[in-house]
Amino acid sequence: MVQTTSTERDYRFFNVAFACVLYNVWRFVDLLVKLTIDGENRTYAPLVDANQFLTVAKRWYSLDPPD
Repeated sequence: MVQTTSTERDYRFFNVAFACVLYNVWRFVDLLVKLTIDGENRTYAPLVDANQFLTVAKRWYSLDPPD
């Protein structure tokens, strides 16, 4: 979660929207991994957890938060 004390509405909205996009991409990647391994999506529990997803995203796409 991004922590900010900014009162700028556009910046706060961007943070929420970006978090939603990252969450949806993570769940989509997890679904693709499940379908590749099992051929079916039987459980809701993720095979690719959020920490693994963010580690790869940070490494390949430089998604570190700004200083």
